Parts: sequence; C-alpha cells; structure tokens
Amino acid sequence: MHAGPEGMPEGAAALQHVYDAVHGTIDTRDTYILGERSTIAHLLVSPALQRMRRIKQLDFASQTFSAADHSRFAHAIGTMHVMRKMLDRLVDTGENFERQLQYLRKSNARLFDGDVAADRPKLFQHMLLAGLLQDIGELPYAQATRHVYRPNLEMRKHVSRCTGIREDRLNNKQIFTLAGIFDEKIAEKLALVDMGLLAYLITGLSPDEEAELALRPLRHMVDGTLDADRLDYVFRDAYHTLGAVGDANSVIDTILYYDDVGPVVTEAGPVANLLVARARLYSSVYLSPANRFRLLLLLTALRGIRDDVECSKEFFGPSAVDISLDDFFDLDEMSLNSRLYDITRSPTVRRLDKKSRNALEIYTGKYIDYQHFWIAPVSERNAAPAVNLVLPDDLYFDTLSDQQRPIYYTGSVRVKNESLSHIADSVPLEHCAGPYSAMLQSPVSTQPMKDSILVFLPAVHRGRAWAEFDAALASRNLYDVLLENDPVSVIDFPTDTRNAPGFVGPAVFISFAAPDIQLVRRIAAVLVSARRRYFFYGGRFQGIGATARDNSVNAVREADAVIMVASTSYAARFKQEPDGYVASEIFAISARRERDADFSLVVLTAEDKSTVLDNLPWRSAFGFGEPPFFGRPLRSANSADFDSAVHAAIQAIDAVVTVSRDSGYSGETRSS
Repeated sequence: MHAGPEGMPEGAAALQHVYDAVHGTIDTRDTYILGERSTIAHLLVSPALQRMRRIKQLDFASQTFSAADHSRFAHAIGTMHVMRKMLDRLVDTGENFERQLQYLRKSNARLFDGDVAADRPKLFQHMLLAGLLQDIGELPYAQATRHVYRPNLEMRKHVSRCTGIREDRLNNKQIFTLAGIFDEKIAEKLALVDMGLLAYLITGLSPDEEAELALRPLRHMVDGTLDADRLDYVFRDAYHTLGAVGDANSVIDTILYYDDVGPVVTEAGPVANLLVARARLYSSVYLSPANRFRLLLLLTALRGIRDDVECSKEFFGPSAVDISLDDFFDLDEMSLNSRLYDITRSPTVRRLDKKSRNALEIYTGKYIDYQHFWIAPVSERNAAPAVNLVLPDDLYFDTLSDQQRPIYYTGSVRVKNESLSHIADSVPLEHCAGPYSAMLQSPVSTQPMKDSILVFLPAVHRGRAWAEFDAALASRNLYDVLLENDPVSVIDFPTDTRNAPGFVGPAVFISFAAPDIQLVRRIAAVLVSARRRYFFYGGRFQGIGATARDNSVNAVREADAVIMVASTSYAARFKQEPDGYVASEIFAISARRERDADFSLVVLTAEDKSTVLDNLPWRSAFGFGEPPFFGRPLRSANSADFDSAVHAAIQAIDAVVTVSRDSGYSGETRSS
C-alpha cells in the first residue's frame, strides 16, 4: 500500500516517521508518489502546515488543564494517521472502493487510468491529504476570532473560480482552507492531485452532482459521526486533559464499511465510548468557564478595536477584518497576541469603549478576581422585563449559542453482527448501546448547562449599573436581557427579507430548533438566491414580544406560510419543553390552519423521516394523515437535492397561499 521516494542512496534512511504521544509511530509516507517526489513530506514543511504549530488545538484550555497546549499541527498529522488506519481496516474487511473509482476514472481518466494496482493507492493518497489539510483554514483562537475575521472578496471569488463552487455555499473556514490549498506555495506541491476531489473531500461540496452521490461514503470518513478528525481529536484532547479514555484503534477495529448514510460497525461499545468521551470534552474542557472567559475577553477586545476607525486602522490595517490570504498566513497566536500587546501601549487605546478596554487589559495581563455563575431560563417573572437595563462595563457573559450542536444524530451509525441478525440487517447505534441508548435517542447538548447563560463578574463590584443588574437578577428578568445582547450569536446571514427590495412571494416563517441553525443557513441561501420573502428568529428573544413564546406566536400570526425544519432536536424540544418556543410555534400553526384556508405549512426533514414521524403531533395538531415532507433528508442530501427540496417547498406554498397584503408578489417563483 505504501510507496517510497525514488532516487535515495543505498543504505540511507528516510526521515518519514513521527513519534506521537497518542498514536505512537506515525507514518508520513505517501501511498502513491504523484510525480517525482513525496507530496506529504513537502507539505509538512510548507508555511501553511508550519503555521499550525503556532496555533493551539484547545485555545485557552491550558489555563485549567496544564498539559493542554498541543498544536493543530499535531492534530493534522494525527488525523492523517487515523485516516491511513481506517483505510487499512476497510481493505482488510474487503472494501474495494470500486464505486468511487468508477466515477473517478470517468471524471479524471488522466489520473485514474484504470490501472487497478495504482488507482486505489492514488485514491488513498487523496484521503490522506484531505485529513492532513482539512484544518489549515483555522484561525487562532477560532471560537472568538471567527466572529471578527473573514476572507476578503478577492479570496472568495478566487476560491469559487478554482473550485466551481458558489461562494455562498462555503463558510469562512472552508474558504480559508481552499484558498490555502490553491495558493501557489501549496498548489505546486499538489500539481498532480485531483483538486476537485480534494475540495469535495474537505468541504462536501462539488459543482458536479454526480460526485456528491458517488463519493459520499468517502466524505463520511473525512467529516461525519465517525471520521478521522474526531477519532484523533477526541482521544488526543482527552489524553492531555481528562486522561486517557481509550484509543482510536478500538473504534477503527469495529468498522465494517461506509455507505451513503455513514459507518456500519460490528460493536456498539467502542463507538458509544467515543461519543461519551466527546460529550465530556465539551462539557468539561472546550466549554469550561476558564476557557470561555478568555475567549470572551478576546472577542470583546477585538470587536471594540474593529468598531473604532483609528484603532481598526492601526490594528487590522486598511482592509480591516476582511483579510487577504497573506494576512491569513501571517495570523497565528503569536502575531495576534503581539498586536494586542502593542495596542495596549499605543495612545489610540484610549479611544476604545470602556468594556472593550477592560477586556483588553485583563486579556493582556491585568489581574482582576472574577467569579462565575449560571442562570437558567424562567417561565415566570416577578416584574416586567427590564428592557432599558444598562449592563455594567465589567460584566461578561456567554450564552453558548454558538455551541448548540448535538453529539450524535440518530441513525448516523449502524451496528451489524450475528447477534443482531434476527432483528435486522443492521441496527441503529442508539437502539443497541446499552445504558447509552436513551442518551443517544434524544439530542445530547454539548452545553454544560442546557439553555443556561454563564455569567462572569468581578468579585468586587459596585455602582448603579451593578445595583440594576442585581435587581434584574432578583426579579428573574436578567436571562432575557442577556440573551438579547448575545455576544456570540452565529447568525451571519439575513434573518428577515420581507421588506428587502426585489424580494417577492408570501412571507414565509422558518420554524426550527436552535441546533439546526446551519441547515437554516443553507435554506436561507436558497431563498435569497430565489429572491423570496422569509423571516425567522435567530435568537429566542429576537422580536418584539416579551418572551420567546410571544415571539413565536406572533411570528406564525404574521406569516403567510411556514417552513418547518423537522429534526430530532425539534421533536425533543417539543416533547421536553411543553411551554417552549417550538411547542408554541406548533400550536400557533395548528390554530392558523384551522382558521385560514390559504395558510400553508410545508415540512423539510433534517434526518430520516422515521426519526420525527412518531414524535410530532402531525394528526392531532395539523390534521395530517401523512405529513407534507418535501425532498430528501437535508443532512444527507447533496447540494442539488437540498436546493430541490427547498424549491419544492416554495412551489407547494405558492400553490396554496393567496397574498392579500401589498408584497409585490406575482405568484411566480424566481430561481437563481
């Protein structure tokens, strides 16, 4: 399976192994030499990979876990190593990758020329490169800086031209990553690589619909529930923080094959152990108060610098936060912290607002004793909402709204062995994971305290603003106020196009659960491309209502139609929170359907329809014998199927809704 570089003197030894505390010896040889020299060896010394040595994998976790200062470079090599082990395992189980190779021989016959002995190692080489390069687009302290820095327009256009992928389909990290791969410093080392294949493996996107269909099992190995990335970082991060919790080999040895849905394994236990370890890392390490506090300080300081013209010019330069690829390659933890220390000594620092200046001073070394506590959402209050509350300048808080993701999607891993053969050919992991089954059957939040807000305050605090803060806390209004001022909101796309010039059609409200925000982002992109009027609430207290429930009810009343994003998270919210925003929207939709004959409800499913079929009140609330599902499940849909599902939903709405208000609606769906 391996090939070594040619031209080495007899008796010489290649420096092609790395010794890793987590995995032991890591082989960095190519599986196939594409050209005259090793690709991987040259990539490892490239500026893009060497930059990752200067970015810690766990941000500020070493403030609490002293050994947690390993780099993203170590993770990149570890991911490549795990990918090699996964490929070896699949070969051992009899996987020949013939379906993928048939497509590649058709799409790139020059590289995949039908030589059976060579084509598979060439494919494996691309898989190793995807594992190695998938994180070169990471920013330093990404959980904070991704809210500030973004690729400039030139980089976005360049990536789109090189890949054929519309730029609005790519997130910022993917653009940074692909721009790095297509940069001449790396591209020359990838001269004979199928760049379209590599781009698909890393992003899951391709201008070729057939690629997304044929290569999906490979994509699951790069980014999925059981992928090389997670099999490295879970065991690596746990080793340096919580202590060893197992190893990647125990999981890899259970893998039978990957198909369009995801992995099929022989044993539930090792995979369940991986998922539990990942959940522990989120609750105890990634989202620890000490780590999140430092990230909040950095984010607050950077936003303050960005928002002042003179400070921004001095710190970011003339292009501000829209950075070029050269700027990106220069941006690591050392350079970022150096700039922050420099600006503390600059006269322009006095221009910062007090909150940002406080954050900058604490971040760069001023000691102030801070404490933290959690506050939870409340359904009843002791007073009217404190809508005009001015928050103290030395208060910091974290809604963790950028961390609303489940650990596991139902049905994404299946177990197949003799003991289960009388039940089904394969059984979903959540049905055979013993004591973990109940946990896996409902979305498991990564947050330490579900829906709660983490508050940081100085041990000594006084003044009028703090007195009002204490009063809001006592009257149980503080949660609402903090949520309205969410510092880590991840909504970076239009939430309301109803009054946008040139947008037409019925006013469509998108009803969804917060963990599904990335699906909503893609739905919104399709609607924006079609110039359609839609709106949704990106935060539970966005809107004019006093509570999330009020906003949900008002939204359904205002809408001409509703697109429901039905998912396991959505069903769990409905079941677990009878007075929550999802339940309120469902009951408001039910009332509208009874009252208005031209009110339309269409349903897009996130996962397989069976996961929500019995968990939402289709008949009792909506009168459906058969729910109006449109298209394929969105999480597993390729780009064409995703767009098709949204357009089918639009057409179904247009067939029902008569818009009486002056909306400029012509009754025609405009496609991109």
